[in-house]
Amino acid sequence: MAKNKRQKVKHYHRSFYSREMRVKRGIGIVVLVVAVLAAAWFAAPHVLDWATHTWYTVVKDRDLEAESASRAEAAASSAAASSAAASQAASEPEPEEEKPLDGKAITGGSWAELDVTTLTDEAAIRTAARQLKQQGADYALVTLKDAAGTVYYASGVAAAAQSITENPVDAANIAAILREEGIIPAAQLAAFTDPVSVYTDRSMGVHYDGNSLWLDNVSAAKGGKAWMNPFAASAVQFVGDLIEEVRSMGYEQVVLTGVQFPNIITRKQDFGASGGKSREGRAAQLTADIAAWQTRFAGSVTLWVSYPDALCTAATDALGTTGVALGMENLLVTSSAALDADSRAALEQAAAEADRSAAAQNASADALEGQIAERRAALPYPRRADAQAALDKLEADRSTLRTGMDTAQRKLKQAEQTVAAAEAAVEALTAQQTAAQKELPARSAEELTAQQTALTAARESLRSREKQLSAQLLPNRKTAAQYRAAAEARQTLESRWQWVSALAATAGGTLTSKQKIRLEAYIQMNYLDRILRYANTRLMQMTAGQYELERIGAENQRSQSGLDLGVIDHYNGTRRSVKTLSGGESFKASLALALGLSDEVQSSAGGIRLDTLFLDEGFGSLDEESLELAIRVLSGLTEGDRLVGIISHVGALKDRIDRQVVVHKARTGGSTVELRV
Repeated sequence: MAKNKRQKVKHYHRSFYSREMRVKRGIGIVVLVVAVLAAAWFAAPHVLDWATHTWYTVVKDRDLEAESASRAEAAASSAAASSAAASQAASEPEPEEEKPLDGKAITGGSWAELDVTTLTDEAAIRTAARQLKQQGADYALVTLKDAAGTVYYASGVAAAAQSITENPVDAANIAAILREEGIIPAAQLAAFTDPVSVYTDRSMGVHYDGNSLWLDNVSAAKGGKAWMNPFAASAVQFVGDLIEEVRSMGYEQVVLTGVQFPNIITRKQDFGASGGKSREGRAAQLTADIAAWQTRFAGSVTLWVSYPDALCTAATDALGTTGVALGMENLLVTSSAALDADSRAALEQAAAEADRSAAAQNASADALEGQIAERRAALPYPRRADAQAALDKLEADRSTLRTGMDTAQRKLKQAEQTVAAAEAAVEALTAQQTAAQKELPARSAEELTAQQTALTAARESLRSREKQLSAQLLPNRKTAAQYRAAAEARQTLESRWQWVSALAATAGGTLTSKQKIRLEAYIQMNYLDRILRYANTRLMQMTAGQYELERIGAENQRSQSGLDLGVIDHYNGTRRSVKTLSGGESFKASLALALGLSDEVQSSAGGIRLDTLFLDEGFGSLDEESLELAIRVLSGLTEGDRLVGIISHVGALKDRIDRQVVVHKARTGGSTVELRV
């Protein structure tokens, strides 16, 4: 059944994927894709409108219809107001210009903000600057570091290394071009609202539980961000370094935003200072940070601190007080809409209250300084340095007195111990004297006188003996000194003798546990090795590679040798003495040694050349093959103007030698010489 079922499935599969069905399926897929694309084309605008409306109403919590209606109503009201103002301009007097808050707050002016991401080249910068000029703006606000922690230029500050955007702009070039176009550049920097740089330098952040960074939400995955800590000296230094950096790029106007604590203050936050938990402590720290920046850049940078209008009129946890009460020299107030009369009045009232509070604090400070001056005048030492010097002197005197007192106490204790010991000794002697007096029998005066006389005589004898010994002591001392000098000289001589003896033993070959090789034998061995290198070259040729001479060392460390010769038989791989060679082989070895000696003399003695060599006898002991090899070697020696003479009675040599001196012995005595050339 299973087999039939598989056949049915296979047959159905082939029927479904026939050629006709494949064509139909392809046409259906094409038609479906075209239909989907057409539906998407017509529905896309409506879908985008719905998605945008949903995003702003649900996610951003904004009512687009209400905003559109309000913008339309505002436009209509503005047009009507403009028309009414134009009709009444001739009849009504010009209103007086409303003055800004004196010295503290700026609520309007010719400021305009540029999008730094669009200032990518010179043309874009100049176009933006000219548009601002046409709009009547005098200051261009360029955000170089935003509240997200992004730095838009190539900063050289170490803590900003991870915050630089992928495509940084040339901030110095932007400032230069804006000035050329008549616009004053102002750099805007986010101060403590920086969730990025704290990960580069964790000492700048708000912490909790030790080194962990505090986030303003549960976790970073849920949108939690880290905050810089205004109490951290490294954070204040970091912001100051950024201000210094943009000043060097040509920005003499710097606007700081985000000079605040987190908007949420919880018990888990660790600011590293107890004042971070109170509003007064936070306000005092922000005031100190702003004062530090103003002092650092006094005369080189016009420093602005920017807050929204809501933070300037009411105290919050983020500032600890109102923005106008932080003691900054220049305050920039931002508002999402134009300030109405009530908002402006509230702002002016907050500024006035801040001025009154500052005046009261200054008066209190002046009073405290007066009290300090009065109390300082009453002090015996008006300056801290003088008091410290006097204190140091008293401390030194006290230390000296304490040391002296300790020394005196130690000496007193030692004296008391000495007195106690002396008293104990006196008591013991007294007791001994009493006991001796009781034990001694009563003696007469004559006996005591006789004993005294005997003791006196003994004393005189001892004194005489002392004088004799003293007289002998001086010569003995001289003798002892001479003995010590002689001993030192003997030791020196023994050391030198040991060195010379070792050298002599080395040269004489008598060192213990060493080979018995004398110096001359060692030198001869060296030369013999060099002669053997040359001789073996000849001997290997004469013996067809069979024999090679070698120097044999001493058999043991007790025999003086090292100049004996042995022979290596390469045919059977044995070593034996040269005494085992036959007569012809001995002749070959002797001839090779003679030739090796000649080669060594010529190579080692510069300028000496052996041009003549005579060989006497020995050829008669050679067989025909050996004689041929010997003649071949000797023939090789004649090359290069060298003369080789052979003295022999062997007849086989006569045919091989071209030039001969034949000596004939006469019967009557004497001999004759015949030259054959």
